[in-house]
Amino acid sequence: MGATATGRSGRILSARFALALGLGLTAGFPDPSLSQQTDRLEQPTAIHIAAGSLESALLQFGRETELQVIVSTPVSGISVPALDGRLTAREALTTLLEATGLVYTVVGNTVTIHRLEVRP
Repeated sequence: MGATATGRSGRILSARFALALGLGLTAGFPDPSLSQQTDRLEQPTAIHIAAGSLESALLQFGRETELQVIVSTPVSGISVPALDGRLTAREALTTLLEATGLVYTVVGNTVTIHRLEVRP
């Protein structure tokens, strides 16, 4: 599976397109909404994600938090527990990615999921 991204509507976009779009819109310009997006990661919100595949969970996470999610590594075959409650986006992501070997980075309203790089 190639890298995918989800927007607010849950559509799947290629990571290459999403990256190109993001670079084109933000290159050289400070993002005035950056602090608002960081706040969005810390504000508790109702999260209702069924147990199942990580891919499905990340699609639902993107819909519920209105954050764009880019997955830059294959995630098929990874199962995650259900999440149901009032959590911050950061808490939800940390729980979803726990014990998967995956981590996330945040730039603006885009969350990128990738493998944890281990340096020798």
